Amino acid sequence: MSNVAHFKATINFQKLVEGYLEGYRFFVLEGSSRSGKSVSVCDFFYWLSNELAGENKVFRCARAEYTTVEKTVYNTFEESLIRKGIYNPALKRMKPLKYFLNGNRFEFIGLDNAQKAHGLEQFGIWVDETVAYRDWE
Repeated sequence: MSNVAHFKATINFQKLVEGYLEGYRFFVLEGSSRSGKSVSVCDFFYWLSNELAGENKVFRCARAEYTTVEKTVYNTFEESLIRKGIYNPALKRMKPLKYFLNGNRFEFIGLDNAQKAHGLEQFGIWVDETVAYRDWE
């Protein structure tokens, strides 16, 4: 199974890639519900994993509560790979939830336990629904 996919890119994806190539490393996507932000981030992480193939980079996909991670950010990530025709269930690990792609690792975490998340190193992190963090200062 090939790890190279062709897909129709969204404007958010294109802006993420352009920003990354220009040296930006922090992005905030704003928009309404179901506007494609999460799909764009999944596409961007897929693109990055191809660009960094074999480099053993860690990408984290996070949400406020771990109990919602699989049904939200992981589900979006998996659906993105399925649409590209490259999803392989043998590359998924459940505890903790991980997916391996192009020699890189995608970890899906909740931020409800600060001790588990504190000090983790990663190449990239996607924090879904940051509106949930407004009280965190």
